Amino acid sequence: LKPLENSLLNQLFSDMISYHQKETRSILIVEDSEIEIAKMLKDEKIIITIANTCMAALECIAKEDYDCIILDFMLPDVSGNDLIHEISRAKKIFTPVIVYSLKDFTNIELNNVNFNANSHVMKGVNSIENLLAETVSQLHINHKNLAPDKRKIIESIRNQKDILNGKTILVVDDDVRNLFAMTTVFERFNMQVAVAESGQESINILKENPKIEMVLMDIMMPGMDGYETIKKIRLKIRTVCSRLLQ
Repeated sequence: LKPLENSLLNQLFSDMISYHQKETRSILIVEDSEIEIAKMLKDEKIIITIANTCMAALECIAKEDYDCIILDFMLPDVSGNDLIHEISRAKKIFTPVIVYSLKDFTNIELNNVNFNANSHVMKGVNSIENLLAETVSQLHINHKNLAPDKRKIIESIRNQKDILNGKTILVVDDDVRNLFAMTTVFERFNMQVAVAESGQESINILKENPKIEMVLMDIMMPGMDGYETIKKIRLKIRTVCSRLLQ
């Protein structure tokens, strides 16, 4: 997160370079019942280490730098909040953490998970397959290089989640760098993207293009800010709906 010092940027770039040069990825699974997880993630390109307790996990992290850490929020020797704090302090700054748990989080616990972990996967139906997909994503592995059975699982999950395909979206932002970045991401999902650099321009585009299904609005813009623009858009929608009902 900004602001970034040069030392942290240098560390980030060094991490990216060394990560790209690795032929295999290493995972630490912190779980007292890990057999199913290890079986699903096992691959010739993935090295798995298992720790059954928080203390064992900290000992492993002290000895080796892992590319991803998967941890259960409910271990017998420590609370979930303490576990995730200890892991976050011990690991390298850029090592992703995935929380995989059956626990029904309280708001405080969920905030703690969101702050200290990159993602969390709830245990349940098809959860082990979702964990595989999330782990492969965090490891930046091309799923096409995995074994056929794992490749098929990931492709099946991605096809189920591909609800954005063909959707039309309007992105409103006065910073062209943000427009470029978001447009690039959305186009990967085969979405149709319209852009506007001001509130008034976004209103004009919405009038001309009734196929737009969603608007991503920057709140802080010069002139007409996002709040005012949203109010005018909603007022326009209500007016149109009222005419249709008459």
